[in-house]
Amino acid sequence: MSSESDEQEDILRAPHGQAAGKLGHKKQKFRKEWLSINIFKNWLQPLWSLVELFRNSDDANKGATAIHIYTEVINSFISENVPLNNIIGFASDGCNTMMGSWNSVSSNFKNDLPGIFIQKCICHSLALCASESCKVLPRKNEQRLIMADTIFDSLHDPLVLLNFKFLQWVLPKFTTMNELFQSEKSEIAILHSKMEEIYKELLYSYMKRVDDPFQIDPNNQKFFLLPHSQYLGLGVLKIISDPSFNISKETLDYFYVTCRQFLIISCQQIKKRYDFNNSILKNLTYVQPHKTLHSERLVSLISIFNDVPRIVSFYNAEELQNIDSQWRKLENFELSDTVKALDDTEDFWVSLYQLQIDGEYPFKCVSEFILRTLSLPHSSADCEQVFSKVNLIKTKMRNKLGLESMNGLLLSSQCMKETSCIDFEPTKKMIDSMNLSMYEKEDVNIEKRPDIDEHNEENDMSLFLL
Repeated sequence: MSSESDEQEDILRAPHGQAAGKLGHKKQKFRKEWLSINIFKNWLQPLWSLVELFRNSDDANKGATAIHIYTEVINSFISENVPLNNIIGFASDGCNTMMGSWNSVSSNFKNDLPGIFIQKCICHSLALCASESCKVLPRKNEQRLIMADTIFDSLHDPLVLLNFKFLQWVLPKFTTMNELFQSEKSEIAILHSKMEEIYKELLYSYMKRVDDPFQIDPNNQKFFLLPHSQYLGLGVLKIISDPSFNISKETLDYFYVTCRQFLIISCQQIKKRYDFNNSILKNLTYVQPHKTLHSERLVSLISIFNDVPRIVSFYNAEELQNIDSQWRKLENFELSDTVKALDDTEDFWVSLYQLQIDGEYPFKCVSEFILRTLSLPHSSADCEQVFSKVNLIKTKMRNKLGLESMNGLLLSSQCMKETSCIDFEPTKKMIDSMNLSMYEKEDVNIEKRPDIDEHNEENDMSLFLL
């Protein structure tokens, strides 16, 4: 979670641009250029603040309940005068405390902040899918490799070798997706298409082609391919086609059955953990450059407007019409080859935001809206990375390190991401803050759950809840 800097007057009236801090990806060639623009330069960074759940024994007795976590999160915003109507999205792992249907953190957000976007972390979900699928494979794949000196002998077992070749093909599909969605930049525009891609690839490895693969039961035997027609990776095909490879028919049949069961469970788990009918994730695929400029693009942004009411609420009818008109204008507008060549969604819309023709910015409003929509969270990877930093900082030797010091160290680390210790130049505000009063502690204690005020705009500090 994060907040912007003091220059709030530079932020737009609708502060949902907050999450464009996720747009910061140090390998992007546009990064320094577009972050120098007023509207973008104060957009969020991954860390808002660590929140201490247990300040005393009474807090500890309450336990880490959903309402306790939710109250502390809300209080962290209230204590900094952050309007709660700035919260547009929430992502977390899938435990019941965070994502349960009743009395969870997410259900409290839904009740108090209608229209908020809730996303179960896709990285956690994919890891669990792979874990569940591996349970159907023979346990001896693990048992035989406990000791290093048995590896060579184990690989002479044809079944073990085939299983490893199969895993060598299938597991990287999950790990590659996990790596992609742990990126610091926004990936929500490609989330749906990538999930469809991996699901269909797994499904069609053992099943015949069907009209709607997302509606069919992955365990429907009517559409199963013959065992030897399944695709289990090139490594498996090479071994089986080798005349010198000796394996009994019974063992090979067993291998085909277990691999098919692995793929069935993978597809079932993906369907269980990911909603292929999610309207907003499906519609956001159309803001990718190749779909935005395609003839089969969305005729209007009305479907996206309907999906993000908390963002749309900051625009009046005239402004929404202007955004939609600019979107439609893109269809017949001749963009430069440089812009057309951009395949990264963020880079594409930032370049359109900056596009100036005869002193006017023809796509500024629609670009601004799309970038704000891209700030919706697709995973909680940023938070997980902060937790990893906490474990590296608060070691056994530093176990009494306080929350205030932890926050300071984490924010310092975050600040160093954009530079180095050698090139870093402290601002005047940083230097001025190093005085005697820096050790004075402000007593902030908010015990009760605050009332939700959707229309508090006294202080438009942008934020984005990850």
